[in-house]
Amino acid sequence: MRDQIHTSEATVECRSNDSTHRLLWTVTSSDLNLNVSDSGPLFGNATHVNGFMYTNGSKAASFQADRGSDRGRSSLELDGHVVVVSHSESRTLTCDVLKWNPNRRLAIATGNVRYQTLGTKVGPFPEIWAQPDLGTLGTPDLMK
Repeated sequence: MRDQIHTSEATVECRSNDSTHRLLWTVTSSDLNLNVSDSGPLFGNATHVNGFMYTNGSKAASFQADRGSDRGRSSLELDGHVVVVSHSESRTLTCDVLKWNPNRRLAIATGNVRYQTLGTKVGPFPEIWAQPDLGTLGTPDLMK
């Protein structure tokens, strides 16, 4: 059985399925659709989103985007005017689409990707892979 819930001004947390139940990401939205099945609520899609990506239960980066959606297996996809800011350093990544896979600790940014840190601006690139704190990033062939 699957139901849908539409709400505004809501926050969704995604936690790991292991015994630690560590936080993987949070999304706050002004317009949120949840899909609910017998196994519990699943984040569907949202507009005007912001939130945080976590590694080992600690904030790695904040983000904002026009849209966000859950792609299953804890993965999050952000779409439209995506901005990611490192939590611990002055690093910023902007792109059209970002796919965050917390199980691989990998963010895949595509479309007009730009990176900025103190005194350095690079881009645009068609695709960049990055760790969530934006401390390590590169083209897909170098990050595999």
